[in-house]
Amino acid sequence: MKSNESYIWRHELKYIVTQYAENEIIFMLKKHPAMFTEIFSKRDVNNIYFDTAMFEAFSDNVIGISERIKMRIRWYGDTFCRVKKPILEFKVKKASEGRKELYSLPSFLLNQDTCSNEIVDLIKKTKRLSHLAREVSLKTSPVLVNNYTRRYFLSLCGRFRITYDTNLGYYDFNKKNKERIKTQEKILEIKFNREDYKNIKDITSNFNFRMDKNSKYVNGISNLIMLPDIY
Repeated sequence: MKSNESYIWRHELKYIVTQYAENEIIFMLKKHPAMFTEIFSKRDVNNIYFDTAMFEAFSDNVIGISERIKMRIRWYGDTFCRVKKPILEFKVKKASEGRKELYSLPSFLLNQDTCSNEIVDLIKKTKRLSHLAREVSLKTSPVLVNNYTRRYFLSLCGRFRITYDTNLGYYDFNKKNKERIKTQEKILEIKFNREDYKNIKDITSNFNFRMDKNSKYVNGISNLIMLPDIY
């Protein structure tokens, strides 16, 4: 079933903070005037990303197409396992804003032998996809698995959320031996609704970080996949 998140447009600001130790990042957040506090226990996040045969989602991101869609399956905990409570996500991007369409999927087994057809068939059986989601799902298949450890923080006012991601790793979905390639990136993201954009400088002016365009999907593809000659 589609989530109410489908109707909420949000902004995300991304920062590469690899040069900072984790304890430095946590100190900065707790001392911030917005009084960020950790709201969940940290957890491992996993994604299967989808793309077309010509990697159109990758291309649209690299070129900077303002209106684009990214499709993935997300879950928490172990990566290679009987995946429980997976969520099919479609991230719809328009300029600097984005929204998500979320759909629950049945559990499935992900291991070294899982093939793309198994995942594609699972999605084909999903009911109540929007027209947009159905259209995207019919022309894409799994290409990349990634995982990382995430911590969550919320401002005292409750309007600004920060995630901090470390221990990033990537797998080529379509290789029989899904070997993990680990990278050193540490990524901090500020997330907020469109109505709070007018106040974002109150948050960012207290950071020394440099905002940067960053996509875990693009990073993973760039590190792992032999792209068609057009790239």
